[in-house]
Amino acid sequence: MGKGTRNMMIKYQESLEEMNAEAVEYVRGVPVTKTFQNNLLL
Repeated sequence: MGKGTRNMMIKYQESLEEMNAEAVEYVRGVPVTKTFQNNLLL
């Protein structure tokens, strides 16, 4: 692989890691949001 391809792959891997972390954070927050919304209806 050339230097440009290597740098592109590094950036791609870093982006995937960031997206995965954001997805996990979002999914973990869903039950909290549901509970909060249910409490507002009471």
